[in-house]
Amino acid sequence: MTKIAILGWGSLLWDDRPEFHWFDATLEGGADGWHTDGPSLKLEFSRVSVETRARALTLVLDYEHGWACNVAYAVSKRQAVEDARCDLRCREGTLLKRIGLWKRGDECTTAHQEAWEAIDGWAKDRFDAVVWTDLKSNFPDKSHFPGKTDQNREFTVENAIAHLKHLDERGKAMAAAYIWRAPPFVVTRLRTEIESVTDWPRRVD
Repeated sequence: MTKIAILGWGSLLWDDRPEFHWFDATLEGGADGWHTDGPSLKLEFSRVSVETRARALTLVLDYEHGWACNVAYAVSKRQAVEDARCDLRCREGTLLKRIGLWKRGDECTTAHQEAWEAIDGWAKDRFDAVVWTDLKSNFPDKSHFPGKTDQNREFTVENAIAHLKHLDERGKAMAAAYIWRAPPFVVTRLRTEIESVTDWPRRVD
């Protein structure tokens, strides 16, 4: 029996979509099948979601700006690794090359070498394969805020907050919901700083 883990840290855990239920929600230890003792990966809200979240900032692996967080995982019901990978590709609306893959005894497919090392150390005695959303930050290219120039394009907390404040009302609402609905284990520099921004929408528990 092939045991495949699906890693999650963002909307995969809370934005429930009927077409994505190819994981075992009956296992003990996690709400809705998600367990929070996954590998430690560096995350940050450093990707601009242009098409689906009105330019809100979303969580991605970020080994330049991110903080280490122990991410969640669920166990796929699939027996074929490529089926599990395609499930996640469809859920995320992305290309297969942007779905990371670790397989026991095989080469890992990822844009983040550091993530591979963490996943390999965590998974090799637990799973036959692991899949995850392997997107990168696009903040320098897709962000928009006053004063942005060729010399001032990089992700920083200050630039990220400027981008968020410059969103329209729909974008601000989606950005606030995404940040506050991220699981408690997601502790990043931006999320921590947002807590102190007085004119940013407050968390609703």
